[in-house]
Amino acid sequence: MTQVIKTILCIASFLAWWGAGNLSAQTGTDTLMMQFEEAPQKERLKIANQIFRELYNDEVTDSLIKLPLPTSPDTVKAHLYYWMGEQKFYAQDFTRGITYFNKALEVIDTKNLGLICDTYNDLAICQTRCGLFSSAINSASRCIEIGEQMNDKERLVTATNIVGAIYLMAKQSAEAEKYLQRSLRLAMELKDSVKTAVRYGTLSEIYHTMGNNQKAIVYAREALRLDSLRGDAMRMAVRRVQLASPLFALNHTEQGGRLLRQARPVLESAHNMVSLAICLDQLGYVALRQKRWSEATQCFEQVISIYAQTGERFGESKAQWGLWLSLQHSDMHRAARHLEAYAVLKDSLYQKDVARMTADYDARYKNQELRLMNEQEREHSRMVKWILGSIVALLSVGIAVLLYILTLKAKNARMKKQLDKVRSHLLTPADREFVERVDSLVDRQLQECRIDLEQLAAALCITRPQLNRRMKALMDESMSGHVNRIRMERAKRLMAEGSMNIGEIARACGFEDTAYFSRFFKKQEGVSPSDYKAAQRSDA
Repeated sequence: MTQVIKTILCIASFLAWWGAGNLSAQTGTDTLMMQFEEAPQKERLKIANQIFRELYNDEVTDSLIKLPLPTSPDTVKAHLYYWMGEQKFYAQDFTRGITYFNKALEVIDTKNLGLICDTYNDLAICQTRCGLFSSAINSASRCIEIGEQMNDKERLVTATNIVGAIYLMAKQSAEAEKYLQRSLRLAMELKDSVKTAVRYGTLSEIYHTMGNNQKAIVYAREALRLDSLRGDAMRMAVRRVQLASPLFALNHTEQGGRLLRQARPVLESAHNMVSLAICLDQLGYVALRQKRWSEATQCFEQVISIYAQTGERFGESKAQWGLWLSLQHSDMHRAARHLEAYAVLKDSLYQKDVARMTADYDARYKNQELRLMNEQEREHSRMVKWILGSIVALLSVGIAVLLYILTLKAKNARMKKQLDKVRSHLLTPADREFVERVDSLVDRQLQECRIDLEQLAAALCITRPQLNRRMKALMDESMSGHVNRIRMERAKRLMAEGSMNIGEIARACGFEDTAYFSRFFKKQEGVSPSDYKAAQRSDA
Protein backbone atom coordinates (compact mmCIF):
# COMPACT_ATOMS: atom_id res chain seq x y z
CA MET A 1 0.00 0.00 0.00
CA THR A 2 2.87 2.39 0.81
CA GLN A 3 4.38 1.78 -2.62
CA VAL A 4 1.02 2.49 -4.28
CA ILE A 5 0.71 5.80 -2.43
CA LYS A 6 4.27 6.76 -3.45
CA THR A 7 3.46 5.97 -7.07
CA ILE A 8 0.31 8.11 -6.98
CA LEU A 9 2.19 11.03 -5.45
CA CYS A 10 4.92 10.76 -8.10
CA ILE A 11 2.39 10.77 -10.92
CA ALA A 12 0.48 13.66 -9.37
CA SER A 13 3.72 15.64 -9.05
CA PHE A 14 4.59 14.92 -12.67
CA LEU A 15 1.15 15.99 -13.90
CA ALA A 16 1.43 19.26 -11.99
CA TRP A 17 4.93 19.87 -13.42
CA TRP A 18 3.85 18.79 -16.93
CA GLY A 19 0.86 21.13 -16.95
CA ALA A 20 2.89 24.02 -15.57
CA GLY A 21 5.66 23.35 -18.09
CA ASN A 22 3.28 23.44 -21.02
CA LEU A 23 1.66 26.62 -19.76
CA SER A 24 5.06 28.26 -19.39
CA ALA A 25 6.13 27.17 -22.86
CA GLN A 26 3.02 28.59 -24.45
CA THR A 27 2.71 31.88 -22.60
CA GLY A 28 5.13 33.71 -24.90
CA THR A 29 3.49 32.64 -28.14
CA ASP A 30 -0.03 33.21 -26.79
CA THR A 31 0.88 36.78 -25.81
CA LEU A 32 2.48 37.38 -29.21
CA MET A 33 -0.61 35.96 -30.94
CA MET A 34 -2.78 38.52 -29.13
CA GLN A 35 -0.42 41.25 -30.32
CA PHE A 36 -0.54 39.84 -33.87
CA GLU A 37 -4.36 39.89 -33.98
CA GLU A 38 -4.50 43.48 -32.70
CA ALA A 39 -1.58 44.89 -34.72
CA PRO A 40 -1.90 46.91 -37.95
CA GLN A 41 -1.30 44.94 -41.13
CA LYS A 42 2.18 46.38 -41.74
CA GLU A 43 3.46 45.18 -38.34
CA ARG A 44 2.07 41.63 -38.48
CA LEU A 45 4.91 40.03 -40.45
CA LYS A 46 7.47 41.11 -37.83
CA ILE A 47 5.35 39.67 -34.98
CA ALA A 48 4.73 36.47 -36.96
CA ASN A 49 8.48 35.92 -37.36
CA GLN A 50 8.90 36.44 -33.59
CA ILE A 51 6.31 33.72 -33.00
CA PHE A 52 8.08 31.37 -35.43
CA ARG A 53 11.31 31.89 -33.49
CA GLU A 54 9.52 30.97 -30.24
CA LEU A 55 8.05 27.87 -31.90
CA TYR A 56 11.51 26.88 -33.15
CA ASN A 57 13.00 27.35 -29.67
CA ASP A 58 10.24 25.11 -28.29
CA GLU A 59 11.06 22.55 -31.04
CA VAL A 60 7.57 22.72 -32.53
CA THR A 61 9.22 23.37 -35.92
CA ASP A 62 12.26 21.45 -37.19
CA SER A 63 13.89 24.56 -38.63
CA LEU A 64 13.49 28.30 -38.16
CA ILE A 65 10.68 29.71 -40.32
CA LYS A 66 11.21 33.27 -41.46
CA LEU A 67 8.74 34.76 -43.94
CA PRO A 68 10.35 37.35 -46.24
CA LEU A 69 9.06 40.66 -47.51
CA PRO A 70 6.82 40.80 -49.39
CA THR A 71 4.54 38.01 -48.15
CA SER A 72 0.77 38.25 -48.60
CA PRO A 73 -1.27 38.73 -45.38
CA ASP A 74 -3.21 35.50 -45.99
CA THR A 75 0.00 33.49 -46.46
CA VAL A 76 1.36 34.89 -43.19
CA LYS A 77 -1.85 33.96 -41.35
CA ALA A 78 -2.08 30.52 -42.98
CA HIS A 79 1.40 29.45 -41.85
CA LEU A 80 1.07 31.09 -38.44
CA TYR A 81 -2.32 29.53 -37.63
CA TYR A 82 -1.15 26.13 -38.84
CA TRP A 83 1.97 26.09 -36.66
CA MET A 84 0.11 27.49 -33.64
CA GLY A 85 -2.35 24.63 -34.13
CA GLU A 86 0.63 22.24 -34.18
CA GLN A 87 1.87 23.71 -30.88
CA LYS A 88 -1.52 23.17 -29.21
CA PHE A 89 -1.66 19.68 -30.70
CA TYR A 90 1.72 18.72 -29.19
CA ALA A 91 0.66 20.27 -25.86
CA GLN A 92 -2.56 18.18 -26.02
CA ASP A 93 -4.67 21.36 -25.92
CA PHE A 94 -6.95 19.92 -28.60
CA THR A 95 -9.76 22.47 -28.33
CA ARG A 96 -7.46 25.39 -29.14
CA GLY A 97 -5.76 23.27 -31.77
CA ILE A 98 -9.12 22.92 -33.55
CA THR A 99 -9.58 26.71 -33.45
CA TYR A 100 -6.21 27.41 -35.06
CA PHE A 101 -6.49 24.70 -37.73
CA ASN A 102 -9.93 25.98 -38.75
CA LYS A 103 -8.53 29.52 -38.98
CA ALA A 104 -5.70 28.21 -41.17
CA LEU A 105 -8.13 26.48 -43.55
CA GLU A 106 -9.97 29.78 -44.07
CA VAL A 107 -6.88 31.53 -45.50
CA ILE A 108 -4.64 28.81 -47.03
CA ASP A 109 -4.15 29.24 -50.79
CA THR A 110 -6.34 26.64 -52.53
CA LYS A 111 -3.37 25.67 -54.70
CA ASN A 112 -1.33 24.65 -51.64
CA LEU A 113 -2.81 21.16 -51.49
CA GLY A 114 -0.05 19.77 -49.30
CA LEU A 115 -0.63 22.25 -46.47
CA ILE A 116 -4.41 21.88 -46.77
CA CYS A 117 -4.09 18.09 -46.54
CA ASP A 118 -1.77 18.27 -43.50
CA THR A 119 -4.10 20.75 -41.77
CA TYR A 120 -7.15 18.51 -42.27
CA ASN A 121 -5.10 15.57 -41.01
CA ASP A 122 -4.17 17.22 -37.69
CA LEU A 123 -7.62 18.79 -37.35
CA ALA A 124 -9.18 15.33 -37.58
CA ILE A 125 -6.98 14.03 -34.75
CA CYS A 126 -7.85 17.00 -32.50
CA GLN A 127 -11.57 16.58 -33.22
CA THR A 128 -11.31 12.89 -32.39
CA ARG A 129 -9.66 13.68 -29.04
CA CYS A 130 -12.58 15.99 -28.22
CA GLY A 131 -15.17 13.33 -29.14
CA LEU A 132 -16.30 15.17 -32.31
CA PHE A 133 -16.39 12.00 -34.41
CA SER A 134 -18.61 13.23 -37.22
CA SER A 135 -16.48 16.35 -37.76
CA ALA A 136 -13.30 14.28 -37.50
CA ILE A 137 -14.48 11.84 -40.19
CA ASN A 138 -15.35 14.77 -42.49
CA SER A 139 -11.89 16.31 -41.97
CA ALA A 140 -10.06 13.03 -42.51
CA SER A 141 -12.19 12.28 -45.59
CA ARG A 142 -11.16 15.63 -47.07
CA CYS A 143 -7.56 14.64 -46.40
CA ILE A 144 -8.13 11.38 -48.32
CA GLU A 145 -9.72 13.24 -51.26
CA ILE A 146 -6.77 15.61 -51.50
CA GLY A 147 -4.27 12.76 -51.11
CA GLU A 148 -5.95 10.91 -54.00
CA GLN A 149 -5.92 14.11 -56.06
CA MET A 150 -2.18 14.46 -55.40
CA ASN A 151 -1.61 10.69 -55.79
CA ASP A 152 0.35 10.92 -52.52
CA LYS A 153 0.41 7.46 -50.93
CA GLU A 154 2.29 8.75 -47.87
CA ARG A 155 -0.57 11.06 -46.98
CA LEU A 156 -3.21 8.51 -47.98
CA VAL A 157 -1.80 5.84 -45.68
CA THR A 158 -2.03 8.27 -42.75
CA ALA A 159 -5.48 9.65 -43.61
CA THR A 160 -7.10 6.24 -44.10
CA ASN A 161 -5.64 5.13 -40.77
CA ILE A 162 -7.16 8.15 -39.02
CA VAL A 163 -10.61 7.54 -40.55
CA GLY A 164 -10.45 3.90 -39.51
CA ALA A 165 -9.47 4.84 -35.96
CA ILE A 166 -12.33 7.35 -35.72
CA TYR A 167 -14.87 4.77 -36.86
CA LEU A 168 -13.40 2.41 -34.28
CA MET A 169 -13.99 4.95 -31.49
CA ALA A 170 -17.50 5.59 -32.84
CA LYS A 171 -18.24 1.84 -32.56
CA GLN A 172 -18.64 1.35 -36.33
CA SER A 173 -16.29 -1.60 -36.61
CA ALA A 174 -17.13 -2.66 -40.18
CA GLU A 175 -16.32 0.80 -41.55
CA ALA A 176 -13.19 0.94 -39.38
CA GLU A 177 -11.95 -2.39 -40.72
CA LYS A 178 -12.49 -1.28 -44.34
CA TYR A 179 -10.35 1.87 -43.95
CA LEU A 180 -7.66 0.19 -41.82
CA GLN A 181 -7.25 -2.71 -44.25
CA ARG A 182 -6.83 -0.17 -47.05
CA SER A 183 -4.27 1.68 -44.94
CA LEU A 184 -2.43 -1.58 -44.25
CA ARG A 185 -2.29 -2.39 -47.98
CA LEU A 186 -0.91 1.07 -48.74
CA ALA A 187 1.74 0.69 -46.04
CA MET A 188 2.78 -2.65 -47.51
CA GLU A 189 2.90 -1.15 -51.02
CA LEU A 190 5.23 1.51 -49.66
CA LYS A 191 7.24 -1.26 -47.96
CA ASP A 192 7.02 0.82 -44.79
CA SER A 193 7.29 -1.59 -41.87
CA VAL A 194 6.87 1.29 -39.41
CA LYS A 195 3.40 2.18 -40.65
CA THR A 196 2.60 -1.51 -41.13
CA ALA A 197 3.13 -2.14 -37.41
CA VAL A 198 0.78 0.73 -36.50
CA ARG A 199 -1.95 -0.65 -38.79
CA TYR A 200 -1.60 -4.13 -37.34
CA GLY A 201 -2.07 -2.65 -33.88
CA THR A 202 -5.17 -0.67 -34.78
CA LEU A 203 -6.71 -3.61 -36.68
CA SER A 204 -6.18 -5.66 -33.53
CA GLU A 205 -8.45 -3.21 -31.72
CA ILE A 206 -11.08 -3.52 -34.46
CA TYR A 207 -11.20 -7.31 -34.32
CA HIS A 208 -11.39 -7.10 -30.53
CA THR A 209 -14.38 -4.75 -30.86
CA MET A 210 -15.99 -7.14 -33.38
CA GLY A 211 -15.53 -10.04 -30.94
CA ASN A 212 -12.86 -11.83 -33.01
CA ASN A 213 -10.35 -11.86 -30.16
CA GLN A 214 -8.18 -14.67 -31.52
CA LYS A 215 -7.52 -12.62 -34.66
CA ALA A 216 -7.02 -9.51 -32.50
CA ILE A 217 -4.27 -11.32 -30.57
CA VAL A 218 -2.54 -12.41 -33.80
CA TYR A 219 -2.50 -8.82 -35.13
CA ALA A 220 -1.36 -7.31 -31.82
CA ARG A 221 1.47 -9.83 -31.51
CA GLU A 222 2.62 -9.09 -35.05
CA ALA A 223 2.70 -5.36 -34.21
CA LEU A 224 4.66 -6.11 -31.02
CA ARG A 225 7.11 -8.28 -32.99
CA LEU A 226 7.79 -5.48 -35.50
CA ASP A 227 8.28 -2.94 -32.71
CA SER A 228 10.55 -5.23 -30.70
CA LEU A 229 13.00 -5.55 -33.61
CA ARG A 230 14.12 -2.01 -32.86
CA GLY A 231 14.02 -2.53 -29.10
CA ASP A 232 11.90 0.58 -28.47
CA ALA A 233 10.69 0.06 -24.90
CA MET A 234 7.97 2.74 -24.98
CA ARG A 235 6.35 1.48 -28.18
CA MET A 236 6.57 -2.09 -26.98
CA ALA A 237 4.74 -0.97 -23.84
CA VAL A 238 1.95 0.49 -25.97
CA ARG A 239 1.65 -2.81 -27.83
CA ARG A 240 1.43 -4.73 -24.56
CA VAL A 241 -1.49 -2.52 -23.52
CA GLN A 242 -3.07 -3.21 -26.90
CA LEU A 243 -2.60 -6.97 -26.57
CA ALA A 244 -4.12 -7.03 -23.07
CA SER A 245 -7.68 -6.20 -24.23
CA PRO A 246 -8.39 -9.35 -26.27
CA LEU A 247 -6.61 -11.46 -23.65
CA PHE A 248 -9.01 -10.15 -21.00
CA ALA A 249 -11.94 -10.90 -23.30
CA LEU A 250 -10.79 -14.54 -23.48
CA ASN A 251 -10.48 -14.64 -19.66
CA HIS A 252 -6.66 -14.66 -19.68
CA THR A 253 -6.75 -12.15 -16.85
CA GLU A 254 -3.40 -13.02 -15.32
CA GLN A 255 -1.56 -12.79 -18.65
CA GLY A 256 -3.26 -9.50 -19.55
CA GLY A 257 -2.60 -8.02 -16.13
CA ARG A 258 1.06 -8.98 -16.34
CA LEU A 259 1.38 -7.16 -19.68
CA LEU A 260 -0.20 -4.02 -18.22
CA ARG A 261 2.05 -4.09 -15.16
CA GLN A 262 5.08 -4.38 -17.45
CA ALA A 263 3.86 -1.47 -19.58
CA ARG A 264 2.89 0.96 -16.81
CA PRO A 265 6.34 2.05 -15.50
CA VAL A 266 7.67 2.40 -19.05
CA LEU A 267 4.78 4.68 -20.07
CA GLU A 268 5.20 6.72 -16.88
CA SER A 269 8.92 7.12 -17.55
CA ALA A 270 8.29 8.10 -21.19
CA HIS A 271 5.58 10.60 -20.11
CA ASN A 272 3.20 9.01 -22.64
CA MET A 273 0.13 10.22 -20.80
CA VAL A 274 -2.49 9.10 -23.33
CA SER A 275 -1.29 5.49 -23.41
CA LEU A 276 -0.73 5.57 -19.64
CA ALA A 277 -4.38 6.57 -19.17
CA ILE A 278 -5.49 3.59 -21.28
CA CYS A 279 -3.23 1.26 -19.30
CA LEU A 280 -4.50 2.55 -15.94
CA ASP A 281 -8.10 2.32 -17.16
CA GLN A 282 -7.67 -1.37 -17.98
CA LEU A 283 -5.87 -2.00 -14.69
CA GLY A 284 -8.82 -0.36 -12.95
CA TYR A 285 -11.28 -2.75 -14.57
CA VAL A 286 -9.02 -5.72 -13.72
CA ALA A 287 -9.11 -4.59 -10.08
CA LEU A 288 -12.90 -4.29 -10.28
CA ARG A 289 -13.23 -7.89 -11.49
CA GLN A 290 -11.02 -9.01 -8.61
CA LYS A 291 -12.99 -6.84 -6.12
CA ARG A 292 -9.95 -4.74 -5.19
CA TRP A 293 -12.08 -1.61 -4.84
CA SER A 294 -9.41 0.72 -3.43
CA GLU A 295 -6.91 -0.11 -6.17
CA ALA A 296 -9.58 0.36 -8.85
CA THR A 297 -10.51 3.75 -7.40
CA GLN A 298 -6.89 4.92 -7.46
CA CYS A 299 -6.46 3.85 -11.10
CA PHE A 300 -9.63 5.60 -12.30
CA GLU A 301 -8.82 8.79 -10.38
CA GLN A 302 -5.45 8.97 -12.15
CA VAL A 303 -7.13 8.40 -15.51
CA ILE A 304 -9.57 11.27 -14.90
CA SER A 305 -6.69 13.52 -13.77
CA ILE A 306 -4.92 12.89 -17.10
CA TYR A 307 -8.03 13.37 -19.24
CA ALA A 308 -8.89 16.58 -17.39
CA GLN A 309 -5.76 18.07 -18.96
CA THR A 310 -6.20 16.63 -22.45
CA GLY A 311 -9.96 17.30 -22.69
CA GLU A 312 -10.74 13.75 -23.86
CA ARG A 313 -14.38 13.36 -22.84
CA PHE A 314 -14.71 9.95 -24.47
CA GLY A 315 -12.14 8.29 -22.21
CA GLU A 316 -13.13 10.32 -19.15
CA SER A 317 -16.73 9.08 -19.37
CA LYS A 318 -15.54 5.47 -19.13
CA ALA A 319 -13.33 6.27 -16.13
CA GLN A 320 -16.22 8.07 -14.39
CA TRP A 321 -18.27 4.91 -14.81
CA GLY A 322 -15.42 2.88 -13.33
CA LEU A 323 -15.32 5.16 -10.28
CA TRP A 324 -19.05 4.72 -9.81
CA LEU A 325 -18.58 0.94 -9.78
CA SER A 326 -15.63 1.00 -7.37
CA LEU A 327 -16.91 3.63 -4.92
CA GLN A 328 -20.41 2.27 -4.45
CA HIS A 329 -18.90 -0.36 -2.14
CA SER A 330 -17.41 2.23 0.23
CA ASP A 331 -18.78 5.74 -0.38
CA MET A 332 -22.18 5.94 -2.08
CA HIS A 333 -22.22 9.75 -1.88
CA ARG A 334 -19.00 10.08 -3.92
CA ALA A 335 -20.11 7.25 -6.20
CA ALA A 336 -23.33 9.14 -7.03
CA ARG A 337 -21.33 12.25 -8.00
CA HIS A 338 -19.26 10.24 -10.46
CA LEU A 339 -22.36 8.55 -11.87
CA GLU A 340 -23.81 12.02 -12.49
CA ALA A 341 -20.56 13.16 -14.15
CA TYR A 342 -20.66 10.05 -16.35
CA ALA A 343 -24.25 10.81 -17.41
CA VAL A 344 -23.39 14.42 -18.29
CA LEU A 345 -20.41 13.36 -20.42
CA LYS A 346 -22.33 10.63 -22.21
CA ASP A 347 -25.29 12.91 -22.90
CA SER A 348 -22.94 15.52 -24.35
CA LEU A 349 -21.35 12.96 -26.70
CA TYR A 350 -24.70 11.51 -27.78
CA GLN A 351 -26.29 14.94 -28.30
CA LYS A 352 -23.52 15.89 -30.72
CA ASP A 353 -23.98 12.66 -32.69
CA VAL A 354 -27.76 12.92 -32.74
CA ALA A 355 -27.64 16.60 -33.74
CA ARG A 356 -25.32 15.73 -36.61
CA MET A 357 -27.55 12.87 -37.80
CA THR A 358 -30.69 14.98 -37.54
CA ALA A 359 -29.08 17.80 -39.50
CA ASP A 360 -27.89 15.39 -42.21
CA TYR A 361 -31.31 13.82 -42.68
CA ASP A 362 -33.07 17.18 -42.47
CA ALA A 363 -30.85 18.52 -45.24
CA ARG A 364 -31.55 15.49 -47.38
CA TYR A 365 -35.29 15.84 -46.87
CA LYS A 366 -35.27 19.53 -47.79
CA ASN A 367 -33.27 18.89 -50.95
CA GLN A 368 -35.65 16.15 -51.92
CA GLU A 369 -38.65 18.38 -51.23
CA LEU A 370 -37.26 21.09 -53.52
CA ARG A 371 -36.85 18.60 -56.32
CA LEU A 372 -40.43 17.46 -55.89
CA MET A 373 -41.73 21.01 -56.03
CA ASN A 374 -39.87 21.66 -59.29
CA GLU A 375 -41.43 18.59 -60.84
CA GLN A 376 -44.94 19.52 -59.76
CA GLU A 377 -45.56 21.68 -62.78
CA ARG A 378 -44.59 18.90 -65.16
CA GLU A 379 -46.06 15.80 -63.60
CA HIS A 380 -48.45 15.84 -60.67
CA SER A 381 -48.69 12.08 -60.26
CA ARG A 382 -44.91 11.74 -60.13
CA MET A 383 -44.77 14.39 -57.41
CA VAL A 384 -47.26 12.47 -55.27
CA LYS A 385 -45.17 9.33 -55.56
CA TRP A 386 -42.05 11.21 -54.54
CA ILE A 387 -43.79 12.73 -51.52
CA LEU A 388 -45.05 9.35 -50.38
CA GLY A 389 -41.57 7.93 -50.87
CA SER A 390 -40.08 10.80 -48.90
CA ILE A 391 -42.47 10.24 -45.99
CA VAL A 392 -41.64 6.55 -45.91
CA ALA A 393 -37.90 7.33 -46.12
CA LEU A 394 -38.13 9.88 -43.30
CA LEU A 395 -40.03 7.45 -41.09
CA SER A 396 -37.38 4.81 -41.79
CA VAL A 397 -34.64 7.29 -41.00
CA GLY A 398 -36.36 8.34 -37.77
CA ILE A 399 -36.63 4.72 -36.67
CA ALA A 400 -32.99 4.11 -37.63
CA VAL A 401 -31.84 7.13 -35.62
CA LEU A 402 -33.91 6.02 -32.63
CA LEU A 403 -32.50 2.49 -32.79
CA TYR A 404 -28.99 3.90 -33.14
CA ILE A 405 -29.39 6.00 -29.97
CA LEU A 406 -30.98 3.16 -28.00
CA THR A 407 -28.22 0.76 -29.07
CA LEU A 408 -25.50 3.19 -27.98
CA LYS A 409 -27.12 3.83 -24.61
CA ALA A 410 -27.56 0.10 -24.02
CA LYS A 411 -23.80 -0.36 -24.45
CA ASN A 412 -22.64 2.49 -22.17
CA ALA A 413 -21.03 0.22 -19.61
CA ARG A 414 -19.04 -1.68 -22.24
CA MET A 415 -17.68 1.34 -24.06
CA LYS A 416 -13.99 0.90 -24.87
CA LYS A 417 -11.42 3.63 -25.27
CA GLN A 418 -9.49 3.47 -28.50
CA LEU A 419 -5.78 2.84 -27.94
CA ASP A 420 -3.56 5.72 -29.05
CA LYS A 421 -2.13 5.30 -32.51
CA VAL A 422 1.60 5.17 -31.99
CA ARG A 423 4.24 5.17 -34.64
CA SER A 424 7.09 2.71 -34.46
CA HIS A 425 10.32 2.56 -36.35
CA LEU A 426 12.18 -0.26 -38.07
CA LEU A 427 15.47 0.71 -39.68
CA THR A 428 17.11 -0.90 -42.71
CA PRO A 429 20.87 -1.66 -42.42
CA ALA A 430 21.62 1.48 -44.46
CA ASP A 431 19.40 3.60 -42.25
CA ARG A 432 20.92 2.12 -39.10
CA GLU A 433 24.41 2.87 -40.43
CA PHE A 434 23.37 6.49 -41.08
CA VAL A 435 21.97 6.91 -37.54
CA GLU A 436 25.09 5.34 -36.02
CA ARG A 437 27.23 7.76 -38.06
CA VAL A 438 25.14 10.68 -36.75
CA ASP A 439 25.48 9.44 -33.16
CA SER A 440 29.23 9.03 -33.59
CA LEU A 441 29.57 12.64 -34.80
CA VAL A 442 27.40 13.89 -31.94
CA ASP A 443 29.52 11.94 -29.44
CA ARG A 444 32.70 13.43 -30.92
CA GLN A 445 31.31 16.98 -30.55
CA LEU A 446 30.22 16.26 -26.99
CA GLN A 447 33.74 15.12 -26.16
CA GLU A 448 34.85 18.55 -27.37
CA CYS A 449 32.14 20.12 -25.11
CA ARG A 450 30.22 21.67 -27.99
CA ILE A 451 27.33 21.01 -30.38
CA ASP A 452 27.30 22.42 -33.93
CA LEU A 453 24.51 20.95 -36.08
CA GLU A 454 25.60 22.86 -39.19
CA GLN A 455 29.08 21.31 -38.96
CA LEU A 456 27.56 17.91 -38.24
CA ALA A 457 25.39 18.12 -41.38
CA ALA A 458 28.41 19.22 -43.44
CA ALA A 459 30.35 16.17 -42.21
CA LEU A 460 27.54 14.02 -43.60
CA CYS A 461 27.64 15.95 -46.93
CA ILE A 462 24.05 17.15 -46.59
CA THR A 463 22.35 20.38 -45.52
CA ARG A 464 20.88 20.85 -42.07
CA PRO A 465 17.23 20.87 -43.37
CA GLN A 466 17.98 17.59 -45.19
CA LEU A 467 19.44 16.16 -41.99
CA ASN A 468 16.33 17.23 -40.06
CA ARG A 469 14.02 15.64 -42.60
CA ARG A 470 15.91 12.36 -42.68
CA MET A 471 16.09 12.08 -38.88
CA LYS A 472 12.38 12.88 -38.68
CA ALA A 473 11.64 10.08 -41.12
CA LEU A 474 13.92 7.56 -39.42
CA MET A 475 13.59 8.41 -35.73
CA ASP A 476 10.34 10.44 -35.61
CA GLU A 477 12.21 13.34 -34.01
CA SER A 478 14.06 16.42 -35.21
CA MET A 479 17.84 16.49 -35.23
CA SER A 480 17.85 18.91 -32.30
CA GLY A 481 15.45 16.63 -30.41
CA HIS A 482 17.70 13.63 -31.13
CA VAL A 483 20.77 15.52 -29.87
CA ASN A 484 18.94 16.66 -26.74
CA ARG A 485 17.89 13.09 -25.97
CA ILE A 486 21.52 11.93 -26.30
CA ARG A 487 22.62 14.79 -24.05
CA MET A 488 20.13 13.82 -21.37
CA GLU A 489 21.11 10.15 -21.52
CA ARG A 490 24.78 11.14 -21.24
CA ALA A 491 24.05 13.52 -18.34
CA LYS A 492 22.12 10.87 -16.41
CA ARG A 493 24.85 8.30 -17.00
CA LEU A 494 27.55 10.68 -15.73
CA MET A 495 25.43 11.53 -12.67
CA ALA A 496 24.99 7.86 -11.91
CA GLU A 497 28.77 7.37 -12.08
CA GLY A 498 29.15 10.18 -9.51
CA SER A 499 32.72 11.21 -10.39
CA MET A 500 31.89 14.66 -11.83
CA ASN A 501 30.16 17.73 -10.42
CA ILE A 502 27.19 19.42 -12.15
CA GLY A 503 29.34 22.01 -13.93
CA GLU A 504 31.64 19.35 -15.35
CA ILE A 505 28.67 17.25 -16.45
CA ALA A 506 27.11 20.30 -18.16
CA ARG A 507 30.28 20.93 -20.17
CA ALA A 508 30.60 17.23 -21.01
CA CYS A 509 27.10 17.41 -22.49
CA GLY A 510 27.84 20.46 -24.64
CA PHE A 511 26.43 23.15 -22.28
CA GLU A 512 28.73 26.08 -21.60
CA ASP A 513 26.27 27.67 -19.16
CA THR A 514 25.65 25.50 -16.07
CA ALA A 515 22.52 27.46 -15.12
CA TYR A 516 21.02 26.89 -18.58
CA PHE A 517 21.87 23.19 -18.31
CA SER A 518 20.05 23.01 -14.98
CA ARG A 519 16.92 24.66 -16.44
CA PHE A 520 17.05 22.44 -19.52
CA PHE A 521 17.51 19.24 -17.46
CA LYS A 522 14.60 20.11 -15.17
CA LYS A 523 12.34 20.84 -18.15
CA GLN A 524 13.19 17.45 -19.70
CA GLU A 525 13.25 15.26 -16.56
CA GLY A 526 11.03 17.11 -14.07
CA VAL A 527 13.75 17.39 -11.40
CA SER A 528 16.88 19.51 -11.03
CA PRO A 529 20.29 17.90 -11.80
CA SER A 530 21.34 18.12 -8.16
CA ASP A 531 18.15 16.37 -6.97
CA TYR A 532 18.53 13.72 -9.64
CA LYS A 533 22.16 13.12 -8.69
CA ALA A 534 21.26 12.92 -5.00
CA ALA A 535 18.55 10.37 -5.78
CA GLN A 536 21.07 8.28 -7.71
CA ARG A 537 23.44 8.29 -4.73
CA SER A 538 20.68 7.28 -2.32
CA ASP A 539 19.62 4.43 -4.62
CA ALA A 540 23.22 3.24 -4.80
